[in-house]
Amino acid sequence: MSDEEKIPYLKIDRGRYFYQRRVPKRLQAHLGVKRWQLPCGDVSYSKAVQLVVTWAEEHDALIAEMRDPDKLRTAGVAAAKATKLRKDAAYSDLGLPKFYEMTTRLAGEKQFYPRETLPRPWQAAAKLLQEAEADFSGNISLDVVKRQIAIRLRDASNGERPKRALSLPGLPGLREYINTLDLEAVKSAKIEIRRDALPMEPELYLVRLVDAYVLGFDPEIEAPSDPDDKDEFDFIKKKLERKISELSPDPNSYTVFDTIRTLIDTMAGY
Repeated sequence: MSDEEKIPYLKIDRGRYFYQRRVPKRLQAHLGVKRWQLPCGDVSYSKAVQLVVTWAEEHDALIAEMRDPDKLRTAGVAAAKATKLRKDAAYSDLGLPKFYEMTTRLAGEKQFYPRETLPRPWQAAAKLLQEAEADFSGNISLDVVKRQIAIRLRDASNGERPKRALSLPGLPGLREYINTLDLEAVKSAKIEIRRDALPMEPELYLVRLVDAYVLGFDPEIEAPSDPDDKDEFDFIKKKLERKISELSPDPNSYTVFDTIRTLIDTMAGY
């Protein structure tokens, strides 16, 4: 065995050096990554060893820090926000529309619409609110997870190769549902089931609520003229504003608009 193979986490591929290390399982969901893999670049063997040793020490320290529950929670929140931003950026860069479902489907309407053509945006906001509330309370809907799986399988069948796994909570009935699908397609789409469902942190719940509010009550969206629709519009709007205010750092001094603006500015820094 050569000296090069004896350096922990140092990998060699076609003459190039890499740092490669599996993230401990208990940290994977919180850090949003299963494996650390960093290229050393076009460097000598001795320089690659220096880099790998440095990165290993940094990750050793990080793993030790994650024994602190507060730091583990903070890392999980940051990773989830970063993942959301990457997904949003990918949609934007590729010019792909996001599709939304409303709480009511009238005769002749499709089930999903892009934001620009939503017949009743406030109902799409209500749908996002329902899903966020279910996730936050731990009562995650199996139907919601099935839709996530369907979208992932569709993307994979269209030739998209996912870089990250779709990690799903271990809901009752989910594994049985997965077994009814093409398991090779599921494997190719990198769909996996966690043993335990991670609780949604309040910071991430707030992000979901703000997304719903912006979708349904953007200043450019006019309130409906129909009295019944207007009542529903106002009810959903006030409910979201109340929940967002409750989760704000200082509910007495923050308005919902302050929260939205601050949150968007903060997330842009990730």
